[in-house]
Amino acid sequence: MSLLYLPLLAGYVSLYSRLHKSPPELMPILGRRAGALEYELRKYSDFAESPFAGDPRPQLETAWHHLLQHINIRVSKSDLDDVNLTSLELSDGSGYVAQPSVFHELHCIKRIRHWVYKDHYLSGLSEHEALNWKGHIDHCIEMLRSSAMCRGDTALTTFHWLHQDGMPRPSAQDLSYHECVRWEPLLEWVKENEIDLFDPTVLRRPDDT
Repeated sequence: MSLLYLPLLAGYVSLYSRLHKSPPELMPILGRRAGALEYELRKYSDFAESPFAGDPRPQLETAWHHLLQHINIRVSKSDLDDVNLTSLELSDGSGYVAQPSVFHELHCIKRIRHWVYKDHYLSGLSEHEALNWKGHIDHCIEMLRSSAMCRGDTALTTFHWLHQDGMPRPSAQDLSYHECVRWEPLLEWVKENEIDLFDPTVLRRPDDT
């Protein structure tokens, strides 16, 4: 084999190994669940055709509803002990409530959408309600910033010439493959461990004996 191909081969082996094993920093609870986390290389879809973006419409509301329909899960005490966390106990003693962070991020994106289209979603807010919403949006922006910097996606964004108003301008284009969690296996694992936090009987209350 020519020495010229060794760096290419090394890069391929490194990428293959990362895509076929769970990174060590993942929460142990997911690492122990076979098939809960799988990885793939994926290009981002055409944003213009996304069912989650654009003006408010029935299809978009349905897409977001399904995306956030299953978000809270049951975890064991040992799961929490592994990551030095505590949470609220379930009333039947079967475990504790938790939520994978990805759903907090998606919730925040949905909130920001509502703020962008507040004439549609939030018309008639009082001054106090508007201040509460603004505080929530600021929290969401900071949380998403932290998440983006935590992951540090280094897939390359490239540029092309965009001819606008008779003058060529450099415009960004995302044609790279990104290393992504396969969504369906993760969602199936969440569904298998889902709890309904809106059920008032699901949590052990402070005054329960």
